Amino acid sequence: MMNILIQTIANVSHFLKQKVLFLSICVFFIISLTGCRTEQIQFSVRDSLVLESTLSEEPQLEIPLETDSSTQESKHDTIEPTIAMIMVNGTLYYDTGKESSITARCGVMDGQIISTVSEDETPTQDGQSNFGYVGCNYQYGLSGTIEVYMDDTWRVFEQKTDNTTSTKQVEMQVITYTDGIVTLFIENHSEQEYIYGENFSLEKENHVGEWETVLWPDGYAWHDIAYVLPAFDSCEIEHNLSIFGTLPSGNYRIVKDELSAEFIISD
Repeated sequence: MMNILIQTIANVSHFLKQKVLFLSICVFFIISLTGCRTEQIQFSVRDSLVLESTLSEEPQLEIPLETDSSTQESKHDTIEPTIAMIMVNGTLYYDTGKESSITARCGVMDGQIISTVSEDETPTQDGQSNFGYVGCNYQYGLSGTIEVYMDDTWRVFEQKTDNTTSTKQVEMQVITYTDGIVTLFIENHSEQEYIYGENFSLEKENHVGEWETVLWPDGYAWHDIAYVLPAFDSCEIEHNLSIFGTLPSGNYRIVKDELSAEFIISD
């Protein structure tokens, strides 16, 4: 009986050792799996960070600017502004940016724009502009200018001259005033011809020394004629002031373009 008990205990002990060994192997296996998983997770996180870093460091497509601001300013400084020009009778006339002051105008036109070139070109033919408006009329204006009818206004164009040949070298004075007729003397001291027309304005000095324009009678109009005064030449012209009616005594002046001449009307 004792032998059976001892044998049973030995069998149980052997079974328990196998169980313990089995459990130890299982625990080791589980721990091994857990370690591998942790390593895999850590590796995945590290790979993710490396991938994100790689993407962020990828060179971006950059569109180069044409010019920087300093280059643009430099270009702007070297480009001359475009000026509207028209050629009439072989002469270039440049836009002054001014509207005509002529209020009474002849209905006969002196010509019209018949062709045009681009705004960065210079006209080379008569009746050609670099601002379009083909078909628009033009007339000779004051002091040898050309006036072009565009956008419901008469725009003034003039020749380019140097400072030594300006209208300041043209002088005008009143010689006589008799029976409503004023006689003017115009002398051209410049090297260029001076062109003038029949038009003029009459002004009277008021009591505070200011010049006031004497109004024209209704319906009065000028003949559209251009007169040429050659270089270093002079002439006399007359204007009939009786069209203004009876003028009271006082100080007056005749104004033709940039020229003016004063005279006195007495009782």
